Amino acid sequence: MKKLAQKMNNLLFDAASGPLILMIVGVPILLIIIVVVLIFVTVRMIKRARKKNIEVKELPEDYNSPGEDQ
Repeated sequence: MKKLAQKMNNLLFDAASGPLILMIVGVPILLIIIVVVLIFVTVRMIKRARKKNIEVKELPEDYNSPGEDQ
């Protein structure tokens, strides 16, 4: 094994370190970004749903929703 390693070009090992470092650092950063975006979207959807809930509660009593028979 030692003879095989000595025959190989040292650049082979240098070139492999770049993608490895990118994977070790890049994947966790990508996961953090995805989680932050999902939290942001979820908070916006919750706020929008609460706003629509308040609007529905403030409708007049004689209001009929679309599709409802009178």
